[in-house]
Amino acid sequence: MAGVDKPQFSMYSFLPIIAGIFVAMAMVAIKRISSVASGSEIVFYFSLTGVVFAIGMALFTEFTMPTDYRIWLMVLLMGIFGSVGQIWITKANQLTDASLLAPFYYLNAVFGAILSHFFWNEKLGVWGWLGAAIIIAAGLLVVLKKK
Repeated sequence: MAGVDKPQFSMYSFLPIIAGIFVAMAMVAIKRISSVASGSEIVFYFSLTGVVFAIGMALFTEFTMPTDYRIWLMVLLMGIFGSVGQIWITKANQLTDASLLAPFYYLNAVFGAILSHFFWNEKLGVWGWLGAAIIIAAGLLVVLKKK
């Protein structure tokens, strides 16, 4: 068909799938660990693992420490909001099944796409909007089925 662009795939096209796999593994791990550890312990070790991994990855990049105070303020705010979010996610995993929460984790991609649209003028495209609709529908279906 003339005028229809074929989807372009690259190595980076699989990163969301890989991230989804790791999110699912983290959800299951949090649920299993919550029977023997408190929420604050889980959040601490989750954060510690993230820091160690980030430092390890930084060794293979051209990472430089920020010098602008505004960047440090953003890092501080990301740390605060990330910690609060992780505490809430851990609590949610302790209170309910991971299968009920799973569709809502994928809303991260939807919100990321929406924020990218408004802040960086990125276009989502037909497949992106279709994927967002499927994610939202799956979340609603899980909630309605549970009732």
